[in-house]
Amino acid sequence: MRVPYFTGETPIPLRPQPQTPLTSTNAPTRTLGAPRTVDELSPGERTRAGLALLQACGTNVLVLDEPTNHLDLAAIEQLEQALDTYDGALLLVTHDRRMLQNVRLDRTWLVDDGRVSET
Repeated sequence: MRVPYFTGETPIPLRPQPQTPLTSTNAPTRTLGAPRTVDELSPGERTRAGLALLQACGTNVLVLDEPTNHLDLAAIEQLEQALDTYDGALLLVTHDRRMLQNVRLDRTWLVDDGRVSET
């Protein structure tokens, strides 16, 4: 499956959609009206839109590099809930210790001073 990516010209229709763990309570308030391009979204809105798109595509492998950057606490909590119930494979790169505690993980590797160890 090919996963679409966002460009500045990609219109993202941010109109009310069926509720998912990633879109249920923290949708931007200025979403009604004409669709906006990715360039018009805040970094947090881009992150939420991208994650919602991946969820809608039925992705079974996620690679997330610092996914909590630019998200407020409510969005981080929604992301944690969605990832905790995610049944696919997840490669999560983060410095967010709280997220590591709140997401179900099978294996954890620590990269420190150029060395990798399983914890």
